[in-house]
Amino acid sequence: MLDPAYGDAFAAIGGLFPLARYENIAVKVTSLPLLSREPFPFRDGWPHLLAVIEAFGVERLMWGSDAFVFGHPYGEAIDYLRDSVELGAHEKEMLLGGALRRVWGWPRESAS
Repeated sequence: MLDPAYGDAFAAIGGLFPLARYENIAVKVTSLPLLSREPFPFRDGWPHLLAVIEAFGVERLMWGSDAFVFGHPYGEAIDYLRDSVELGAHEKEMLLGGALRRVWGWPRESAS
């Protein structure tokens, strides 16, 4: 899938969607920069990410950087989400830690 000659690196994503009906399944959202055929901000991946968000809801999606897998700078691996206009503040909060805390039952850190 990483070879540009492969074609659509996101072609197999449809196999993920049937799992959305199971409320106990959460998904790590990662590899968008790796699978994208475009430079930052990886516009060709957004339709696929938005489809996953639509199917599962952000409460069951957890961002991951894959920082050690691909050659993009770490900042790009998070900034495509953090700086996006496609997502609101709640979606960003859930993807970037909120859903992980919910799934694992971790409390939010206190401000003290």
